Amino acid sequence: MPQSATTPTSVLVVGATGMLGGRIAATLSAMPQVQLRLLVRPDSPHDPRQRAALTALAGRGASIVEGDLAQRLRSRQPRQASRW
Repeated sequence: MPQSATTPTSVLVVGATGMLGGRIAATLSAMPQVQLRLLVRPDSPHDPRQRAALTALAGRGASIVEGDLAQRLRSRQPRQASRW
């Protein structure tokens, strides 16, 4: 980590209930200098396997936020090509 061991570092993990994201989140949750934040899909807490993973990570201090990055991207207007 680039900061000192006494300064907490905030880390956002997107997809923490997936295979790779789950492993990354589990590793980071064991690091006391990391303030772990997880962005998960709104339906993730309803899946029993994902719920168990999120409960374990929350028990180790992770903050969990529900959201959908794709929904935000679909709602944006494309840039006008004539400006470029």
